[in-house]
Order: sequence, then structure tokens, then C-alpha cells
Amino acid sequence: MSSSTRLEAYRNTVQEQVLPMYESLGQLTLAYLLGSLAAGYTEDADLDLMMVWDDPEVPAASLREPLVTRLDERQGVSPFVVD
Repeated sequence: MSSSTRLEAYRNTVQEQVLPMYESLGQLTLAYLLGSLAAGYTEDADLDLMMVWDDPEVPAASLREPLVTRLDERQGVSPFVVD
């Protein structure tokens, strides 16, 4: 699979599964895929996603962590949420 096809698959996953789960937390201005997986350097890594909120405050990590846990394929692992 070409890197552009993989990137399109990741983009579809974010649009269809991830972003709808975050809608209840506020208005997003930008969601950006980055990291070695999105760049095509590897096929075995986390999908890194940067989100920019169009609200005065970023939703609290305690509100985002349950979503990350539900989306993370590695069950039983604490989510990694960075502000």
C-alpha cells in the first residue's frame, strides 16, 4: 500500500471515528495527523494527532482521557494525553 493510500486511510479513520467522539467537548479548528506513522516511515506506531480548539479553554484532560482509552487499540494501557 502506498504512503498516500495509508495516509488517506488514517484520515478517514480520524474523520469517521475520532472527530465525532470529540464533538461533545467543544469546537475544533484543526486536527492534524503527524508522526512517523502519518509520514510513512513505519507501519507500526501510534497515530499522533494534534487538535486545536476554537474555545478559550482546552477541554480538561480528564474529559479527553476516556475518549483516548476507547480509541486506543492497546487495551489496559493508560492513555497518553498531552496539553
